[in-house]
Formats: sequence, C-alpha cells, structure tokens
Amino acid sequence: MNPIKYLFMGLSTAYGMEGALKRINKELADYQKEKEFLPQVCTAGPVGDDMFHWNATLIGPENTPYAGGKFELDIHFPADYPFKPPKVKFSTPIFHCNVKKDTGAICVDILNDMWSPALTISKVLIAIWSELFDPRPEEPMDFRIADLYFENRAEHDIQAHEYAEVDAGAPFNKKYTRLELALLLSKIEKYDRHFVNRDESMDDLQKILNRHEASLPKKALGAISQALPITSRKMATFRDCMPFLRRRRRLVEN
Repeated sequence: MNPIKYLFMGLSTAYGMEGALKRINKELADYQKEKEFLPQVCTAGPVGDDMFHWNATLIGPENTPYAGGKFELDIHFPADYPFKPPKVKFSTPIFHCNVKKDTGAICVDILNDMWSPALTISKVLIAIWSELFDPRPEEPMDFRIADLYFENRAEHDIQAHEYAEVDAGAPFNKKYTRLELALLLSKIEKYDRHFVNRDESMDDLQKILNRHEASLPKKALGAISQALPITSRKMATFRDCMPFLRRRRRLVEN
C-alpha cells in the first residue's frame, strides 16, 4: 500500500467523528458567509439536526437544457471526513450522461480518486454544477445517454429539457419545442403516407401537443400540416390541434 495512504489512515483514525463534526460545522459557516458569491447553489445545509446529512439545491445553468431547474442533492459525510469524500447523489431525476438515472449517482473525479482533504463541500457542489454546463460523455455513468449526446445532440437536449421541466420545475422553453417539431417533421417527410410509421409519427405529435400549451411557430405548423395526411382522427392536422393546445392548463403532462 502507498505510504501516503497509511499516513492518511492514521490521521483519519486520530481525527475521529469529533474532528469531522468540527470540520463540517466550519464548512457550513463558510458557506453561509460565501453563499451570495455562489449563485449556482440555491441552498445547502444539514437535514434537521444531523450534521452528517445535508441537502443542497443547484440551479440549472443558463443556455443549457437544465436552465432554471432546481436540482436537489443528497449529501452524506463519512465519520472520517475530510479524509474520505462525502457521498453525493441527485435526488431530483435528471437526464445526464454523468448521472445514473436510477440511483442519482454522480461521476465526478473529485468525489473519487481526485479527492483531497483540502477540498470542501462548496467546491464539490460547484464541480457538480459545472457538469450540467459541460457534460463529459467520454466518462459516462449512463452509456445510452452518452451515445445519444454524441450521435444526436438535438434529441439529447430535447429529452434533457423535458426531464428538467417535469422533475426540476424548469421554465417552458420554445427552443426545445421547435427542435422537437423539426425532428418530427424530418421523420414524417421520410415516410410514404401509407406506411404505418406515419401513424406512429402522429402519436409522437400528440405527445408533444399534450406537453405544451404555448403557441407553436406558424412556419412549423404550416409545414407539418402539409406533411400530414388527412385522417379519421379527431385532430387530423397541427392547425386543428391548436385550439386544444391553447386550452391546456398544464405545461407538462407526467
């Protein structure tokens, strides 16, 4: 074993829970002094009276599919903190290649082999926020999302924004609706009107309409209306769907 590891093991044993608690209290005090300079972190602090269990909330970065969303994190400090890193995971579901969808586990180097006792929870939170702004698909926790990021960035961003709307309260953004409609139109135009895939595309259209109530771009409406066949469906074209769309009260349908 590396002699430096032996050294840290000895120090952490001597440090004990009392030393860990002292360090956590100091970091909480430092965060409360500095939080006005940390706009990325909405809140951070202990859950009830348990100083070893924290909750934090990050604000989704601007100009990303996560913009304006509030993402909660669950943080557990080990008894030998800071000689071992805290365990941090997303409580809020998020569509991100560096986060495991079913557990919220995060792939961040400073929470693993790059951890140092000199690091603080504030620095950890900023590092996680930076991953929202600049994902690392080459080191994924979810390979399917990473593959989508590389192969079809527009579809990736659409799904990431949909998750942020539904689960993190991100505001409606027409940019991603336009992207979604453009991709759907491209798909529809490839199909002959007699193929069953065209019906599948109509189902995709209905899902989009069920999610959004904002007025869609007129250019997209006209183009897609022409691409769709007249069917026996109640709402045969995009133009027919608009009154229904405007009556919707909810932006997102679970």
